[in-house]
Amino acid sequence: MKKFILLNTDDNTGNHLIIINQIKKDILQKILSFLNYTIDKQIIFETLCILINLSYDIKGAKLIGDKNNDFNLLAIKSSLTFSLNDKIILYYTLWLIKNLCHEIPEIKLFFYNNCIFDYFLKIIEKYEFDDEINKMLITVITNISKTNIFSNVDKEYIKVIPFLVKNLTFIGNANDIQKPFYILFKMSETRNLKVLDSLLSCGIHKKIIKIYKEIKTSNLQEDIIIKIKLFILMILGNIASGDNIQTQTLINNGIIDFVNELLKEHNLKILKNVIWIVESICSGSLGQISCLFEKNTIYFIIQIGILLYENIGNPNNDNIKSILLIQNYKTIIRIICLCITGSLNQEVISILTYENHVSLSFLIYALKNFQDDYKLIYLIFKTFHTIKLIEEILPDSSYYPNDYSYFSFMIDNGLENILEKLSNCENVNISKEAEYFYDTLILGDDDPENVLRNSNSIDIDDIK
Repeated sequence: MKKFILLNTDDNTGNHLIIINQIKKDILQKILSFLNYTIDKQIIFETLCILINLSYDIKGAKLIGDKNNDFNLLAIKSSLTFSLNDKIILYYTLWLIKNLCHEIPEIKLFFYNNCIFDYFLKIIEKYEFDDEINKMLITVITNISKTNIFSNVDKEYIKVIPFLVKNLTFIGNANDIQKPFYILFKMSETRNLKVLDSLLSCGIHKKIIKIYKEIKTSNLQEDIIIKIKLFILMILGNIASGDNIQTQTLINNGIIDFVNELLKEHNLKILKNVIWIVESICSGSLGQISCLFEKNTIYFIIQIGILLYENIGNPNNDNIKSILLIQNYKTIIRIICLCITGSLNQEVISILTYENHVSLSFLIYALKNFQDDYKLIYLIFKTFHTIKLIEEILPDSSYYPNDYSYFSFMIDNGLENILEKLSNCENVNISKEAEYFYDTLILGDDDPENVLRNSNSIDIDDIK
């Protein structure tokens, strides 16, 4: 035992690195065997200390988590079973797993595939009110989540969602506070409907909106507050991107009023995520889009679009600001398109005529300046079909006299040259759309046998 105790060094002299270079796999397996074949708590404790010290270096972690030999990791997993009734052994076992899962994806996958979340659930049940164990467990899950592990089909991790939601707070150590937000964001990022349902059933939407509103009263530094706010908005955005029932749950709990308040934000990263939530709602049902009109959210969005338009191209913008401005502006254009193609006629007209047809100016700007974004360009052409249909059904809807239509406005603002250029686009779907609108709007050829098929024949997601 004395030889093993000598390996249990926690100094900063680099001795543990010397040990890593000298230790052999068969010796390591003998050390690990104590986790499998002894019930002596002192020996298990000393063994864990040795392994923890070795695991702080990535070379040592790889030696322990040898991908060609499952014995080592199985021994560590068995320690979880033994340690459930011994807090100290449990804490050190979790500490070791935390280190091993810090950087090596294969180890994370091994523990996941060997049902580690089932063990986590047992730990949660037994140590529900133990702050030390809970913090270490959350750190372990954080390290496991720093990979694509949550894309697994079986969704074993759903079991720990209630525990993580319960631990959401803005009080305490800044590093500890951020971890459950990060994990829940990574889980929601899968946009798996079962995961999103589990999040909603735990009331995460109510809790994080409350935290968002109250976090300004905390003692946290501003950059930490911004990080937590972004996690909250990304979680809400992922839920809003779920099915219509999940989106409606958010609407029923005041998400639109919450969004309207945040549209006043000046932080472009926060604004980006708020606008994205609106876009997700716009992808929902007719009634959900109507809620955005009833609460004036769409008109607030257009006003933001005007401000962004005035700032895009400012030579004083740094690269990050320029990118965020363009990203937010594109999202607003998508929102306008989704509202035009998915709303009632009177709501569509209200967008088209708002602020002297400024939404049409947005579409023209995008067609001219974002021609490499094929999905956006195709969405705009799809929107043109709805506008064309509105003009045919309600010829006086533009509120302009003498047959001056929405398309007349766009032609006066450069649509002809844009269509001519896009008709030569290398993307065949976009070039056909451009040819069709050039022939019908500029040349006046509205022959049904024209080059264009039905505008809905190709899904936007199929555009590359």
